[in-house]
Amino acid sequence: MRPTRLELEGFTAYREYTVLDFEGAELFVLTGPTGSGKSSLIDAMTFALYGSVARYGNPNLVHPVISQGKLEARVRFDFALGDDRFSAVRVVRRGSRGGATTREARLESNGRVLAGSAEEVTRKIRELLGLNFDQFTTCVVLPQGEFARFLHEKPAERQDLLTKLLGVEVYEKMGVLARTREAVAKQTAQLHSDELGRIGDVSAKARKKARLRVRELESLAAAIDEALPELDRLAREAAEYEAEAREREHEAKLLDALVVPKRAESLAVELERAETALEKARTAHAGARDALRTAQAERDRLPSAVTIHEAITARAERLQANERLVLCQSQSDDADNTVETLAARLSQCAEDERAAQEGVEAARGDHAAHVLALRLAKGERCPVCNQRIEELPERRLPVRLAERERRLKKVANQREKAERDFREAETRAILARERVQGLEKEIRDLERKLAKAPSASECEEASRADGSLENARAQASQALAHEERARRALESLSRDVADGWAELEKARDRVTFLEPPPTDRESLGKSWTTLHHWARAAAPTRRDSASRARVQSERLGRERGAKLSALRAAGHELDLPTEDDRLRDVVVNALVEARHAVAQMAEISRRAEKLRLEIRAERERAEIAGALGQHLKATGFERWLLKEAFRRLAEGATVILKELSSGQYSFEYDDRLNFEVVDHRNADERRSARTLSGGETFLASLALALTLAEQTTELASSGSVPLESLFLDEGFGTLDNDTLEVVAAAIQELGARGRIVGLVTHQEGLAEQIPVQFRVSKGPATSTVEKVVS
Repeated sequence: MRPTRLELEGFTAYREYTVLDFEGAELFVLTGPTGSGKSSLIDAMTFALYGSVARYGNPNLVHPVISQGKLEARVRFDFALGDDRFSAVRVVRRGSRGGATTREARLESNGRVLAGSAEEVTRKIRELLGLNFDQFTTCVVLPQGEFARFLHEKPAERQDLLTKLLGVEVYEKMGVLARTREAVAKQTAQLHSDELGRIGDVSAKARKKARLRVRELESLAAAIDEALPELDRLAREAAEYEAEAREREHEAKLLDALVVPKRAESLAVELERAETALEKARTAHAGARDALRTAQAERDRLPSAVTIHEAITARAERLQANERLVLCQSQSDDADNTVETLAARLSQCAEDERAAQEGVEAARGDHAAHVLALRLAKGERCPVCNQRIEELPERRLPVRLAERERRLKKVANQREKAERDFREAETRAILARERVQGLEKEIRDLERKLAKAPSASECEEASRADGSLENARAQASQALAHEERARRALESLSRDVADGWAELEKARDRVTFLEPPPTDRESLGKSWTTLHHWARAAAPTRRDSASRARVQSERLGRERGAKLSALRAAGHELDLPTEDDRLRDVVVNALVEARHAVAQMAEISRRAEKLRLEIRAERERAEIAGALGQHLKATGFERWLLKEAFRRLAEGATVILKELSSGQYSFEYDDRLNFEVVDHRNADERRSARTLSGGETFLASLALALTLAEQTTELASSGSVPLESLFLDEGFGTLDNDTLEVVAAAIQELGARGRIVGLVTHQEGLAEQIPVQFRVSKGPATSTVEKVVS
């Protein structure tokens, strides 16, 4: 069983959806602080398979797995058995009375539902794995505090587990295996007999003939080695003549390639014409510049363009200012008239207010008692009788006094409005007068400015001078552009001439070693012609030298070929492929083969003798296997087999325990199959495993767990499910650093053998040695898992 993926939500510390992907995790560790939820991940796997959590102690207790505040917990565990893939899913829901139910559960494989209820899933898992819940948590998943379980179990329970792991039909299968081995041994003996019959002639005469061929090949190899210096000399001299011929031919090709470029002679004429054109363009440009200076002087004599522009602008501004002044004077007169009218109305309103005030005062004198009563206050003394006022007299405002007060209020409001209107009109009149004064000042300033400005005739003369100046500038610009084009043309031709000289130098450099004639730096065309005539005269001499050198090379080649043919004839007599140019390699290879044939004939002779011995041995194995096939049916064999399995388990665990305990302890067992330990540091004392300390018990239990996971598949029959996974939950805290290093190495070795090994620990030192880490962190709401691959 190999885990591939775990999904959980609402399960203990994992309130939110969490995924563990075990792909590529042959050896991994669940690490994190205490209480973060590491063991809960192991619980989730066992719960998905069997519907129980080992550390709760009660297989029916499921409600603690639901996260606090959640209504349900969901777990999905994907795993593999061989080439088949399975998915186990369980959902736990809270009940109305505080309990929980696991009614929703299913087991699927390759899209097919194998079980659809909690009991069916558990039953199918037991069939698939061949283990019940207790056996699974003993040899596959070891929760916290369960390491010593297999070590301390009763013999009957350990025997039950081993019997389950070995398979119910193990005895019959072993009998079949023994009979199969009998048949295999007989078949192997027959195959050896057939091979012995196929062995060729390895007689003394055949071996003598093979040794003679070795001596003949050795003689030919010696002759080749003796002739090699002369052959090498002839080949070397022929190659030297051939190289000389190719060199002379190459020189002739270089000389033939020297051709005079087409423009080499015309470039000088073109360059002279370009120089003349540039001189004419310079003269024209100088005349255009003189005309431009004359036009500029004429324009400088007249008023500047800015002055003329300012004069025109000032005349236009003066006209506009006069028009605005007429309008503003009219507005100012209207505002003054309005002020006079509103002043008269304000004076009348003030007079009406004084008359109304006098009427109110007269009415108040007529009704003095009423006025006095209005000023009385309860609890004070009356100003007339000096008595304390207990109650205020009830009085009504006289009609005449009320009318005059209303009249006073009305005329007062009219006076206030007239006063506001007067102030606003007065403000507008002031602003109008200020605008008139501003425009008058602006007009006076413009008059003074125009008095100093140029006249209209001067402005027209300046305009004509501006046109002449612009025309002179255009002609000067055109003359400059023409001069630049002439200069660029001259520069381009100069570069062509320079490139022509550079090309000539490159051509001479290619044949410098042939000593060409010197260059005439005064004339490019003449220099090219001289070089070309020299090349045409020197090329035939090089071709003649090449022909003579090739004749010598061919002569030396024929001489070497004659010597080589004699050696090939000797090789032909020995049936060698003499067509190959590497005759010595052919002879050496043949010599190696001949020597190998001699050695092989001796080896075949020894092989024939070995086959005879193996035929006898296989026949003996067949007899033993046949007898064993019959003995397996004997009574009492089951107990013998269990003891044998227990012996191998104890021996394998002893190897690991000695390594973990630095050689102090090894395993033994009594007749009832109870575990004992031998203390090698205490005179090999033999005592019960229950006497070990906590840390020693952990090491002993770990050794058994590792051995059980490692050897169960080997002990079990071929029909049993291999235990490919092992999960160890904590317990490492009792170990010192040195022991922890040994434990880590043992676990890594088990993982390297194809097992899935998972550890649960908060020990950072151990976790850092594991290649794949699932780091568990506990947050305020839920725990999370991060996969880290080193």
